[in-house]
Amino acid sequence: MKIKVLFITLLLFCLAFSQNRQNVLYQREDRIYQLMELDSVPKFVGGYDSLLAYFDKHFIMPEIYADANIQGQVICKFVVTGNGNIMDVKVLQGIDKELDEEVIRVISSMPQWCPGKKKGQAVKSMYFLPIYIRIKLAD
Repeated sequence: MKIKVLFITLLLFCLAFSQNRQNVLYQREDRIYQLMELDSVPKFVGGYDSLLAYFDKHFIMPEIYADANIQGQVICKFVVTGNGNIMDVKVLQGIDKELDEEVIRVISSMPQWCPGKKKGQAVKSMYFLPIYIRIKLAD
């Protein structure tokens, strides 16, 4: 009888330990790293020039600005997942609602990035991106 109780206790202990270990692994996978913590930072496939070309191609100026001179900067932050997907896009500093929403739309629709890496493993990381908008009508 003592052997059965000891075996059951040992089995419960092992199950509890493995469950706790799985939670620790889940917490590590769910962590969002800052750029300074990474061995390599996330990158848009093709580099910065390709990122600019992507914005030029996909950014659609809202119609309410058809006759306006606009200049400003929208600073965004977003998460690049370990798979390179973009999520949680937010504007930290914007110009106005319509332009900010268009910038969010374009960033959210980007193709997969090369994810950031920590100790050789692809991880979630926070990325900050300033977008400069300048539309000047011809005089």
